[in-house]
Amino acid sequence: MGCSPSSSSSKITPVSPTEVPRDFHDQYLLGIKLGRGAFAQVRIATEVFAAPISTQTHEVAVKILDLRDPAKPEASSSVSDKSARNEQGCWEIAGNHPNCIRLFEVSFSNNLCYFVMEKCSSGLLQALESMPELTERGLGNVFAQMLLGISHCHSVSIVHRDIKPDNFLVGGQGSQTIKLGDFGLSTMLRKQGKLHGLFGTAPFMSPEMLAGPFYDEKADVWSYAVVVYALLFGSFPYLPKKPNSKAMKEAIMTGIPSLLPSFESPRKLKEVFQGERMHSKVAISFVQALLHRDPAQRPSAEEALAMPWMSAAMQGSHCQGEELPSLRATLLFAKKVGAFEVRDTSTEEAIDPVLGSLQMKHHGVPLPVTPKVARPVEKPAQREKRTSEISDTSSESFSDFSGWSKGTEGAFNMQARNVVSPDTT
Repeated sequence: MGCSPSSSSSKITPVSPTEVPRDFHDQYLLGIKLGRGAFAQVRIATEVFAAPISTQTHEVAVKILDLRDPAKPEASSSVSDKSARNEQGCWEIAGNHPNCIRLFEVSFSNNLCYFVMEKCSSGLLQALESMPELTERGLGNVFAQMLLGISHCHSVSIVHRDIKPDNFLVGGQGSQTIKLGDFGLSTMLRKQGKLHGLFGTAPFMSPEMLAGPFYDEKADVWSYAVVVYALLFGSFPYLPKKPNSKAMKEAIMTGIPSLLPSFESPRKLKEVFQGERMHSKVAISFVQALLHRDPAQRPSAEEALAMPWMSAAMQGSHCQGEELPSLRATLLFAKKVGAFEVRDTSTEEAIDPVLGSLQMKHHGVPLPVTPKVARPVEKPAQREKRTSEISDTSSESFSDFSGWSKGTEGAFNMQARNVVSPDTT
């Protein structure tokens, strides 16, 4: 996967994003919903020019935050407004980078905040499921691109604080570029170099964030390492017996010996591979280094990029000439423990009637109904040999963890789905 600008937004010239004083609905027509959450949703949007609306093809994505005060719906909440402006500031500082979602403009109107951004082709899960070959070689390229986005943020003193699979999308030329999105929980790393407060999603939180009192950008590196661990081994490095966020946070914070990362796949998954070597030594040592509990001993994002696996992945030379085992079954296990979360975007939310009314007022066009998206049925010929050897029942020893977003710390929880735009959990 290479790094290139998204073809879906090639006709729009990105500029340094600034707050636009006009009403968002004067310039854009809203399409179907792509992602939703407690305080935000993401929709397709079409820029309206002089030509008839039906001929418009300049599609973008727009993340819409509901800033209304629950006690006074006619006014905006100062807390929500402050959070939205913090997100705007961090996103603008991150600027234009191939491995970060591009922000085009921001509009505050109607007690709503509109982030107009590039529209990507799919979420990370859909991209991984559609890869013709899912091996350590291909995943290494994906992980390297993730790290490029994180490293860029750290280079401009932005700490993301919610690194997880759902916050990576796929876009760019030929849909080959991994892009980091959702700056809703991000913050600037000040001169003192220390942050405090609990932010993010339970399985991906770092020990130092949970234990307090301070942490820095290395918390993002830990979260990234959890993503890599989940996709390589089909589990989380810390997996408590009770499937809830509180138990997960306690397991990570205390580092109980019986729950320490094994750097091995679950027994049921190892049975699928029948003793065959599943992972290279350089991949295992990479994850081990990044999951060091002492942040002072943990590599930075930039240092991680120079490690052997990432260097080889970016050069396309990892385990060159070797036939690597498929990790399709591992992806299935990762889904079962809750590494990914998908929400039904067809459900109507409180903000939908407001958006529908605004669209009718400005364009005389109703807000389109978002259909339920059925997952495509994979044809037998498309399955890799390993996939056919594992079924849903083979992970019966797992607790089927879900709903991790219920333990998310911070404002504007939002889960992205399928195409689109970053999730804001």
